[in-house]
Amino acid sequence: MSVFPTINPSLANLLFLIKYIERWGTGTNDIIKWCREEGLPEPIFKEITNREYQNLCPDVNRETLRKDLNDLINKKAIIRKGEKKGIYYEFI
Repeated sequence: MSVFPTINPSLANLLFLIKYIERWGTGTNDIIKWCREEGLPEPIFKEITNREYQNLCPDVNRETLRKDLNDLINKKAIIRKGEKKGIYYEFI
């Protein structure tokens, strides 16, 4: 599995330096590896709402998060579904 690039390398580096993250993009690979090691099924990364994404990154500006989601859409990593307050993003 590959390590996903970050949209904001400066932010990712800062998070790494303060030990908030190990390396950008490695967490999901670690989770999958740990599940395999414990004989558990791999997690399914299916969908996320804008609010859930904001809750995951409470200190990040909403506009930055919106740009992140749009970049993931453009990179065909996620697709946008639903309308208005019912919008969610599905991983491809």
